Amino acid sequence: MKFFYLFAMLVVSACVTDGAMSPVTREPVVNHDKYRKITLNWAETGRGLTTRLYLRGLNDGGQYRICAYYVDDATGVQKLSVRAWLDEAYFTYKGEKIVSTKFVPWQARSVGAKAACVTTKALYKDVNLFGIRVEGNTVRVSF
Repeated sequence: MKFFYLFAMLVVSACVTDGAMSPVTREPVVNHDKYRKITLNWAETGRGLTTRLYLRGLNDGGQYRICAYYVDDATGVQKLSVRAWLDEAYFTYKGEKIVSTKFVPWQARSVGAKAACVTTKALYKDVNLFGIRVEGNTVRVSF
C-alpha cells in the first residue's frame, strides 16, 4: 500500500510541475478572432517553415486558463521536430513559466480546429494574453 501511495504522489507531482492545475479538455474554436496568433519561424534544417500557435486566455475562478492549438506547414521529420520542441517548451509571462506547451495539439487548419485547454497556477488578474511568449531550448537537428 505504501508503494502505491508513493507512486500516486509521484504521478501527481509530475503532472503539476508543468504548471497545470487541471486535466486537459478540448473545445471547438467557435470564434477564431478571440485567439492570439504567435508565429514561430524555424531556422537551419527547418528554414522557411512556420508554426502558428493560437492561444486564448480565460478566467477560471480567478486562475488563468489557457486554450491553444497549432497549425504548421512542416512535413515528415520536420513535423516530428516541431512536436518534440513543443513537448519541451513553455508558455511564459514576464520570464516566468506559466505552463508547458506539451498539451497543445496540432490541427490541420485553423477553421474547424479544436483547442486544448488547461487551468494554470497563474492568477488571471496577473497575466495579459499579449505578454505571453513561447520559450524553449535551442535545438540543432542535422540529417
